[in-house]
Amino acid sequence: MGGHRGVRHAVAAALTGSVVLSVGVVAGGGTDAGAAPEATVPIAGSYLRAPNATDLGPYAASAMGVEVVLAPSDGSVMTQELAALYDPSSPSYHKWLTRGAFAGRFASSASVRGSVVDYLRQQGLKVVASASPFLVRAVGTSARVAGAFGTTIDNYGAAKSHCGCWSRSSPTS
Repeated sequence: MGGHRGVRHAVAAALTGSVVLSVGVVAGGGTDAGAAPEATVPIAGSYLRAPNATDLGPYAASAMGVEVVLAPSDGSVMTQELAALYDPSSPSYHKWLTRGAFAGRFASSASVRGSVVDYLRQQGLKVVASASPFLVRAVGTSARVAGAFGTTIDNYGAAKSHCGCWSRSSPTS
């Protein structure tokens, strides 16, 4: 792969279109992110617009979490096998895999996971433990999280006091 840009594209390939931002009490910290990444492209299907919400301006936090959902190693086979589990005419009907067997067959490779972990660390985020082989969790300032995904994060408010923060645009890779 071609340096920093190649790593960014490998990270994008590992994503299933889900980047989950969470706000809460988490360990971490650091300084603000540097310049925006170069040669970025939107991650298809990853932008979840805040429904019926008002943009209240930029979000800033000294610590926030992000979860990167890794694509399964063989998504089409996984989809077929999941469908067969619910098809009464299938020999696989209700023959569930154990957690370990499912992860062994469908989790991303160690090299894919390692590329994502390395990229997040290079962006100044602290990678934290996850019980799922399909998730890579990291913590950092909101500026570093936004910078890592080439997006901005704003506060939003909605009816009935529901509020939170969302990416204002599709994350990029």
